[in-house]
Amino acid sequence: MEDDKESQPVPHYLRPNGLQREMNEKMAELIPELDSEYARTPMARSRWKEPSEKNDDGTPCFILADREGGKRKDYIWMPQRKDLAAGYYHLGTQEAYIQVNMLLRRKRPHRLCCRRKNELM
Repeated sequence: MEDDKESQPVPHYLRPNGLQREMNEKMAELIPELDSEYARTPMARSRWKEPSEKNDDGTPCFILADREGGKRKDYIWMPQRKDLAAGYYHLGTQEAYIQVNMLLRRKRPHRLCCRRKNELM
């Protein structure tokens, strides 16, 4: 007998509260790739997938691409970094969040204290 996923109760940690939903929406505004179920609760899974693995639905966790060719649902494109190849990394991989972190650092506003300190010098 197959399990019907829709009939099973959703664990509490997979149900974001109001603040988490608001935060997820703001993150997706900054980085549109984060408008994904995989980004809403990234730590709810038992482990990160390796780029060499496949997802439960059979899709690859990494798609080799030397340049970005548009957006792909549930993936983020990352240019080559040290030991990581350029391509699309699934948001179920820890490698995807290396790129998320880089994008957040570029898009965050500079802190007033840092600007003020530099102005005083």
